[in-house]
Amino acid sequence: MEFVNKSGSKILIEKCEQKDLESCYKMAFHAVSQAYSHLTPQDLGVEDMTALLKQVATEIDENFQGGFEQFMVAKKEGEVVGLIGFKATETPHQIYIARLVVDQLFTREGIGKALVFSAFDIYENVEELVVITRKINESARQFYKRLGFKASSYMHGGYSPEKYTGYEWKKGA
Repeated sequence: MEFVNKSGSKILIEKCEQKDLESCYKMAFHAVSQAYSHLTPQDLGVEDMTALLKQVATEIDENFQGGFEQFMVAKKEGEVVGLIGFKATETPHQIYIARLVVDQLFTREGIGKALVFSAFDIYENVEELVVITRKINESARQFYKRLGFKASSYMHGGYSPEKYTGYEWKKGA
């Protein structure tokens, strides 16, 4: 899928391939570092930012290689500027957004929205999208609300409701 973002650039949304992974790591490192620059490692529940960045790269690699997530990337002039990972849940017609990262230079240009709704290009009969985000990540929380997601009780193992909050988007709601 190709679209023109808010600043007039052509953005291509496509399935992530092995050759894209190195660019995904670099873009994710930069975006995560920028997004959480005002927070301490303690706020994030990690020992340091380097550990968090290594965790991000490891998760992307393991989930890509193992086929545990379906990844899509956003590219501007061949460069990765966004990444999303989806997982099917045990609930029929429900897709979990496992990760969404957009390069900070390209936020608020429609790329995150295009990546989120690319779920409909991958999965048939999707009726609901769910996501979990850190409560302290106000920009992520506001982003999902702008897309029409509603706060929900969606949560799964390993996530503490004290630190994380769930959101859902339902087709036709």
